[in-house]
Amino acid sequence: MSAEHIVGVLVAVALVGLLVAGVKFPDRF
Repeated sequence: MSAEHIVGVLVAVALVGLLVAGVKFPDRF
């Protein structure tokens, strides 16, 4: 796996995590 692919996966996971956090804890944002 190339570094670019790893970075892309990390960014995707971070975005999904933010979406899940926004849905589960809307009062924190």
